[in-house]
Amino acid sequence: MFQKFYFSVILIAVVAFVYSDVQRFGFVANDREFVAAGASTTPVEVIRSAWKVPVNDIYMPVTRIFVGLQVAVVKAKAAKDGLKPSSVENLAPRFFHEVSRMLHILTTLFVFACLLAAMNSAWPAFLGATFFAIHPIQVEAVSWVAAQAVVLSTCLGTASIWQYLVFSKKNGGYNRDQTRPYRNYYIATTLFVAAMLAHPIAVGLPLIAAILERLIPGQNTLISARKPAAPIASWLVLVLPVVFIAITRELVAPAVGGSLWQRPLVGGD
Repeated sequence: MFQKFYFSVILIAVVAFVYSDVQRFGFVANDREFVAAGASTTPVEVIRSAWKVPVNDIYMPVTRIFVGLQVAVVKAKAAKDGLKPSSVENLAPRFFHEVSRMLHILTTLFVFACLLAAMNSAWPAFLGATFFAIHPIQVEAVSWVAAQAVVLSTCLGTASIWQYLVFSKKNGGYNRDQTRPYRNYYIATTLFVAAMLAHPIAVGLPLIAAILERLIPGQNTLISARKPAAPIASWLVLVLPVVFIAITRELVAPAVGGSLWQRPLVGGD
């Protein structure tokens, strides 16, 4: 128990230290455009319009609401200090960067919890979470405000996988002779839907959850293979509307990154 607590504290300290410089960054590229919607409207209007207007041709209402609430906090602080942020340029970028760093800290802890639930061993889970936390591929998402959608979606997604694994392990998971812990499954499903609405990148979570579930001791036996596939199957059904919306937006949006055959090369760069 104490070992898990110490590892969690170390992970928090590592992420906070490695990404400590992000608080000094300003707005870059399309960061201003990303927060502009929330800068000119009230939180109620942001919540209302978030479900209708996509951001950069990506449907992510949860992210729009989340960013709008951040803008409201920054505005309130500015008003308290006697300032009047009349434009996005006057909004302090430090707050948005700090939020991204906090989200990455939470995500790292959720990754640690997922690996811990899957392997029942603290050291491998700690090493895996550390590798995830400080991998260079995370730098862009954490330090770029406009990429906060990916950070938020990943945070919600890892939390959903953690709850799903708890559901799978608790009281035998799908064991029909025991009470099914559906509460954790409902929480996991809610977080999964929120993750997809934060960014469509979360549509791959069912595959990750299924792979981690097979790592749980006793879950790769012949008996476990007879478990119903309804929990993961229901997630796959929930993916379909998000994929449909993403494809629809892709068809009506202008082509970006070259022709279709060139995009895998661009994505792998």
